[in-house]
Amino acid sequence: MNKKRSPLFDTLHAVEDYLLSLLLVVMVALAFAQIVLRKFNVSLVWADPLLRHLVLLVTLLGAMIASREHNHISIDIAARFVPPRVGLGIRVLCDAFAAVVCGLLTKATFMMFLDEFNHQRGGYLVDHIPLWFFQLLLPVAFCVIGLRYLRYFLIAVRETIAGQERR
Repeated sequence: MNKKRSPLFDTLHAVEDYLLSLLLVVMVALAFAQIVLRKFNVSLVWADPLLRHLVLLVTLLGAMIASREHNHISIDIAARFVPPRVGLGIRVLCDAFAAVVCGLLTKATFMMFLDEFNHQRGGYLVDHIPLWFFQLLLPVAFCVIGLRYLRYFLIAVRETIAGQERR
């Protein structure tokens, strides 16, 4: 696959990497602070729910980065035992399936966000940060992953038609 460098995509990729690193540092620091404070019978009541949501965000960012590199979970045992052109066909199907599933997840999580936003049932996660803010990040992440797999699908279709093998 021909990799063309784009300043916009390079910036977006750097933002993803930075956010992942930042969230990991915040999670470790917050968890460590909780452990130390509990030794003195003090606790940050908001820290545990925030940590649970940060774990979800780190997972989604990791999935976004894995999909960016086209290194997301895959089972390619069939591709090892078939001719390269058939392997490309399998890749087309897998990328299409991943794009469709991510599209469906984008829609479902966006509907969940809208419901929460319109009714404010969950209240606030931390002081002035509403729960819907974290829920908005779900459809954004699934949309990014889905668009990346749609792109991989289109590239694989083009390569299948041209008879090229992607490396």
